[in-house]
Amino acid sequence: MKTTAPTRLLMVAALAALSVPALGVAQVPYERILDAASEPGNWLTYSGTYGAHRYSTLDQIDRDNVGRLQPAWIYQARSL
Repeated sequence: MKTTAPTRLLMVAALAALSVPALGVAQVPYERILDAASEPGNWLTYSGTYGAHRYSTLDQIDRDNVGRLQPAWIYQARSL
């Protein structure tokens, strides 16, 4: 059976999703999420912390060097 690239991508994504529980992925404890601001290098929620400011106190990227950033990886899907 011949499959198209989008179909293969969908199959790979489905297999990956099914294998995640088998990898023993640990849950982040609630207490750690509450104190997420003390771990600026680990975004434990979608917006970083429950405050959802989407701001990081890390200082490796600043106004002086942001213009020198370059993409390290890009994936462009034609269609999902």
